[in-house]
Amino acid sequence: MIQISKIDDKLTIYQQKQIIIFGASKGGINTLNLLQYFGIPIAAFSDNNSRKWGTTFYGYPVISPSEIEKQYDKNQVLIQIGSAYEREIYQQLKTLGFSNVILYTEAYCRLSNLKYRNLYLNNPVFPLLRYKTDHAHKSTIQDAVYQHFMFSPSNNFVAICMPPKTGDYTIMNTLSKHIDLCNLWHRPDTFDKNLLSIAPDKKTKIITAVREPISQNISMFLQHIDKADFYFFDIPEFWENGGDAQKLFEIWLDMNHYTSNPNAAYSKYAHNTIIENTQYPFMIQQFFPKFNLHIHDLSQYSFHKEKGYSIYKTEQYDIFVFQIEKLNHIKKYLFDWLGLPNIELENGNVAAEKWCSGLYDTIKNNLSLSEEYIEKCYNEPYVKQFYSDTDIEKFKSKWQKNIIH
Repeated sequence: MIQISKIDDKLTIYQQKQIIIFGASKGGINTLNLLQYFGIPIAAFSDNNSRKWGTTFYGYPVISPSEIEKQYDKNQVLIQIGSAYEREIYQQLKTLGFSNVILYTEAYCRLSNLKYRNLYLNNPVFPLLRYKTDHAHKSTIQDAVYQHFMFSPSNNFVAICMPPKTGDYTIMNTLSKHIDLCNLWHRPDTFDKNLLSIAPDKKTKIITAVREPISQNISMFLQHIDKADFYFFDIPEFWENGGDAQKLFEIWLDMNHYTSNPNAAYSKYAHNTIIENTQYPFMIQQFFPKFNLHIHDLSQYSFHKEKGYSIYKTEQYDIFVFQIEKLNHIKKYLFDWLGLPNIELENGNVAAEKWCSGLYDTIKNNLSLSEEYIEKCYNEPYVKQFYSDTDIEKFKSKWQKNIIH
């Protein structure tokens, strides 16, 4: 079993512990409200702001970090971080010798979704208002694309249309500070080609990227775990004993039509939100057929596999395609193509900053993959188009240790 979280559906980790919320601020209030919903008592707040020491916060005493050491047995206390500065606080507590510590984002993700699960299971018509329908999401993006295309002050229309987990946040964070930029948010179907005839003099540049499929699949799977946007929230494997990443990954592949597992047992809600939401390509294997259909057919071109990028020029577009694995080498050519020399990448959506960041390495080392799945991934047309045989063999070799024998 590859355990996802310290928090299970029985909230075992909070039992028989004296609980301190670290962060007497807005994040601490959010955390307190969630703990109170589940009837979990707390003993006190703590904070690094010395002006708060000796005061009360929502009826609880606020103590200094050193007072936690003096007043509580480290084996009996659990410190629940309730602050956006969770990484710094976590390292501080680790240095002080506290081992029972839970990150703010982990607790917020798990507890809020457990709350929604309870409401949903007790009332199946409970309105899950956080989740937008696919139609509404598509319409919102289409409107943004139209606004960018028609009313941009520049005569260039530059759009990002990249598969999920291929660095689109990094590219967007970097470029949006220098040029007017439109993000199609992984949705090729939101671009209306009729715009090109409405404003034929406007130069249209599209940026897209490729990534080897298994790494992308795992990263996308972990994003669903990190956010828990109702994809897994009512699946037992997400909760029992803290959740089982191995079982959930197999379910996730099946939900996205990439395996045929007759034993897959996912929930009705997951079925409705993922399987019926076919327009959103979670997996990179699903992205390029949609890009080829809705924007431009890249399959008709050869790709410079050694350089790791190519620029395709047509009457309607300039399209820059690159391998995400070589981004640090390629960035200069991308920026020059956009007329933006001497700028640096600014990272966004960084995996290392997420509460389940350590899970990625654990999964890479321990996740069991079927040989059928691996072969299917590397036989994808987009893989053969954008990667050399040597690249593909290296990718396969990387996952050999994970094959089920």
